[in-house]
Amino acid sequence: MSRSLLTVTGVALLVIVCLGSFPAEARKPLVPRGVVIMSSGDQVVLVDPASSGIRSLETGPVGFLFPAPGGVLFAPDVVNGRTGVIDLRSGRVVEMISGVTMPHFGPRRDRYLVVAGALTMVSYPERSLIFRMDGEFDRPWQVQLGPEGMTVLILERRPSGEGGTTISAIDIMHRRVVYSKIFDHDLIHFAMAPSRGVMAVIDRTAGDVVLLDSMTLIEVRRLPVPDGATDVVVLSDGKELVVAGASGRLLRWALKVKSDALQVLTQDPIMIPGRTMRLAVGPDGRLVAAATDLGRLIIVDSKKGDVIGEWEIPQALRDFQWVDSQQRGPLLPSWSDSGFGPEGADLGIEKK
Repeated sequence: MSRSLLTVTGVALLVIVCLGSFPAEARKPLVPRGVVIMSSGDQVVLVDPASSGIRSLETGPVGFLFPAPGGVLFAPDVVNGRTGVIDLRSGRVVEMISGVTMPHFGPRRDRYLVVAGALTMVSYPERSLIFRMDGEFDRPWQVQLGPEGMTVLILERRPSGEGGTTISAIDIMHRRVVYSKIFDHDLIHFAMAPSRGVMAVIDRTAGDVVLLDSMTLIEVRRLPVPDGATDVVVLSDGKELVVAGASGRLLRWALKVKSDALQVLTQDPIMIPGRTMRLAVGPDGRLVAAATDLGRLIIVDSKKGDVIGEWEIPQALRDFQWVDSQQRGPLLPSWSDSGFGPEGADLGIEKK
């Protein structure tokens, strides 16, 4: 071998060794986006994972939380018949409006759906009626619009869990019920995996995760969870489930399709202290927020299993979500336009 070739080879090896030896700190850090929001007691709690800021807002006894475009959150207080309008960018309640507002937004930011007996589509922010479809959807527990905004899935149950669960799919464009199925068991949460043609549902009665065919609601697979499953999320690529309920760990399953058949493969769990009760996926589709029975919020990297941050939070949560507070949205009308910061403003909540 010639001396020149040896020199070039040695330089190439040196470059490879040097590139591989940079410390982890020199690599681009994984910075969480958005705001983790939760309702508990008479408060809504906001956590900014990027700055470790946390703030509790007095709102009254709020149950479900309803994010809207433009960094807005509607927090309805059914007991007192009012709705708090929260600016997630400044971390403040900017308006208390009379009446209960429960908007479900899909991919379109100029309209939302209301499920209260009938289905009502309303323009946003003008709140003009687009259409109304009569129905008997009186116990909506979870509502999710499809990726194109043309369909909506509705899970109905009583707060006590008695009387079973009904799952319905509605074709919004043609205003018709595609299917509606009654289950004897108490189903409490679902997550869609459209690329795999299934929805994952928490069966509270059996403590399992059930995979249902998203077109027929026929059971495809049942996944047992030690201590009983409490929540499930699907990562943004639709290829992996993360499940809460097992003490000391988050369970993971990969969803693959081979020869038109669904394969469910067990992955290594993510170890965290306590038993996780609720889960939420971050705007990047990779980070996962876990609320544990020890009163801790823990954010983990679902790919590596690393803990990104940890906060003390209330234990008795009613709702738990992670939203993109910087999502663009329309200007709000006069009933709730005071106090909203400019596009891209920092979240003004206290540091931990």
